[in-house]
Amino acid sequence: DDRHGPTPASKEASPAPDFRELHVAPMLNYSSREFRALFRILSRRAVLWTEMVVDETILHSPHLDEHLHLDAAAMNPVVVQLGGSRPDSMELAAAAAGARGYPEINLNADCPSRRVAGEREFGAALMKDAPRCAEVLRAMSAGAPAGATVSVKCRVGVDDADSAEFAARFVAEARPHCKRFYLHARRCVLDGTMSAHGNRSVPPLNYPRVYGLCRTFPDCEFV
Repeated sequence: DDRHGPTPASKEASPAPDFRELHVAPMLNYSSREFRALFRILSRRAVLWTEMVVDETILHSPHLDEHLHLDAAAMNPVVVQLGGSRPDSMELAAAAAGARGYPEINLNADCPSRRVAGEREFGAALMKDAPRCAEVLRAMSAGAPAGATVSVKCRVGVDDADSAEFAARFVAEARPHCKRFYLHARRCVLDGTMSAHGNRSVPPLNYPRVYGLCRTFPDCEFV
């Protein structure tokens, strides 16, 4: 008779709640300081992201607070996303971001825009040069303060390099310096035939490739 509620034994048998992270993804021209403040009011647990901040902006801007200001006690967890492909400047940028109190510093290897991946050769262009991407991550890890997480946001393929083997080689190259991967489960098309908007919706989603990476690299975290 359970009219009086569950017995102590049944309470013990109840599974613990599965708390998963909810991320508010970085969005150009939207993920401003004010935008993040609004979402922090809505949720204390959500993981917020900055817009991508380019390494040269961090190193040369006279108004760095406009790009990296963080009230850590009130706003964290917040991921700061950096863009760049030069290890020396990315190390300094990671150090500057970490000094502001960001608990996680992310490398953008996902942006397909012509300006970023084409003219400036970072963002998704880093997926075509895994050794360079790994070197950038190594430099960021060297610059980040103790306790800060260094992560990378990337795709599961790029242009004709669209196979499980390619994705695994990319992760294996980055893995000594980074254990957290944010995967956009599509390949990225950088040959000029597809816009940034199309790259977010046209290439089909490939969740089996993501699951394969999870099995191959159990010591890494895939989000």
